[in-house]
Order: sequence, then structure tokens, then C-alpha cells
Amino acid sequence: MSNKVRGYSDVTLGSENLSLCLGLGALAEIESEFNVESFEEALNFGENGRVSAARLLKFMKGLLRGNGIELTPSRLKELNAW
Repeated sequence: MSNKVRGYSDVTLGSENLSLCLGLGALAEIESEFNVESFEEALNFGENGRVSAARLLKFMKGLLRGNGIELTPSRLKELNAW
């Protein structure tokens, strides 16, 4: 359930509704996914300012893992988002 005051937003992936937050755990997972030391480095979109699909997927994987969502192959297939 979304709680905008606490930073949660509802996201639908496949047939599943998830409540996600860009909290410290998610930030750490995103940094780990991009193998960088700060979140700002993970947001480096290149000279043209565009985001590739591969970078967006890495970001989403870090965000999901940081919100306690286990990304097993069967879960990814279930989400139908990859």
C-alpha cells in the first residue's frame, strides 16, 4: 500500500502489485548492482542523458532486492517484467 509521506509507491509488475521505497537498503542494492560507491554514480546516464534498457533493468533489480523482494528465476518469470 502506497504511503507517499514515507516514500512508498505502488508499482505493478506483471500481475503483481508491489509497494516500493527508495530507502537505504534499496540505495545500497542499486550501488551494488552498478558496482559503484555512491548512488550518484549509478545515475550516470551518459552524455546524451538517456537511459538504456539494460541500465533500467539493473536499477529495478536493485530496487526490488532492496525492498526485500527475492529475484529467483521463477519469480522473474512470474513478474513477466524481464
